[in-house]
Amino acid sequence: MFSRIFFCFFFGITGFLFIFYKMQERVYCFLPGIEVAKDYYNVFDGLFTCMALAKFVYMLFKIYFEQCKIDVYLLDWERPRYQEHRSNPAKNKTEVNCWRSMLLCNELNELQSYRLISSEFTLIMYGLLMEGFGFKYMDSYDPDFDLNATNSPRNFALFFFVTAVVIYGLGILQYAFFMLAKPFLPLKTESFVDLCSVTNISVLMFDETYQGYYIHGVSPYGYSEISAEKLRKSLKFEQSGKAQIRGLTNEYPDLQTFEIFMPEYLMRKYRKELYGKYVMECEAISKGQNVQNNAAVNAFTPTRDVIPQNLDIDRLDGERKVMNRLMQRFVEQVRSDPKNYIQERPKMERLCNAPPESFAAGASPVFYKDPGVSYGKNFLMGMDFDFLMLETCILCLMNQFFRNLDGMDVKFLVGILIAYAIDCFLIQIRTNSGRRNLAAHTLISE
Repeated sequence: MFSRIFFCFFFGITGFLFIFYKMQERVYCFLPGIEVAKDYYNVFDGLFTCMALAKFVYMLFKIYFEQCKIDVYLLDWERPRYQEHRSNPAKNKTEVNCWRSMLLCNELNELQSYRLISSEFTLIMYGLLMEGFGFKYMDSYDPDFDLNATNSPRNFALFFFVTAVVIYGLGILQYAFFMLAKPFLPLKTESFVDLCSVTNISVLMFDETYQGYYIHGVSPYGYSEISAEKLRKSLKFEQSGKAQIRGLTNEYPDLQTFEIFMPEYLMRKYRKELYGKYVMECEAISKGQNVQNNAAVNAFTPTRDVIPQNLDIDRLDGERKVMNRLMQRFVEQVRSDPKNYIQERPKMERLCNAPPESFAAGASPVFYKDPGVSYGKNFLMGMDFDFLMLETCILCLMNQFFRNLDGMDVKFLVGILIAYAIDCFLIQIRTNSGRRNLAAHTLISE
């Protein structure tokens, strides 16, 4: 919050200076003189550095301690089928195959680092506009919009405004392109919802104690463990409009995504009796093998597998099946009486991210309609504009740090390289830690 407030403050101040200095027809506004500029901008430099550091710490905390710690549960709707082994009748069993869960987990793992705004494209185009088209010369003391090099000195405050406008302009263009192209090129978050229906698996994600997101993935044709030919025919039959709906209820036939608030007893059962037991088993195995687990090291170079080789998966799988049936009854309860459970979330409540007034920890569940598929904010795509802010801060800091270098504009190139390196560093943390967190919650090995 500190970094956002000061970024808006600096952008407003520098925007005022840029507009009223560069666009004035009559002499009205002056910039501080060159001989006293250092004294005037010392406070600006200090606050700007604090803002950049605060933004980096915030993003690091947000990625590692929030996004990489979300609870993920796969709710499998597939009905088990009897599998007969004629050569060995002792192996006869009634189970479902794991390929659907593995496929869904792989896609969800890739989705965690999915972004709409590309850092590579943004920084390359920024370099092209600033260096190739001369936008960087707009920060000079010359009151005219001159895109060519002059003898006029450069102003750091104006450079920040120009950089922010270019970086955010490129980011907004990319974001607008994906939003406008959605009817022809669906977002990966929307395609993932379709995949949930094909695999007959629903997904629950919780980023707060009781608050989270639900993706309804019940297959409209009943089964997913069928041949490719039957799957093709089922999809064609669904396209004709004769199949069952994909939505949770008949009132909302196309609505598959919801923001949810879950009862306390259900979340306690999940976290203590399923995920909690897994954590206890892993800790016991780690102590028995004298394995040192350093969370900071594991974020970059994991020292052990998330799921130990000698973990009793069968016993945990029994707990998972019990939890699966409990979750199914919970969803069926909402489906049978949608008017009491499914609501429209008030705009002010959504803006403040506040729980519903009628919700208490032990009360009934609340489902908010979420046609915007906002569960993606738990992934890197939810931090796209945070990355733009960080890139702007890094570019301006490097420009100021290397301001005394003459000749080739090294500070400009170094700023782009360092901004890209920091982006890659944060993305790598999200990729590694997110993959391990997903493996731990789904009991599917990395």
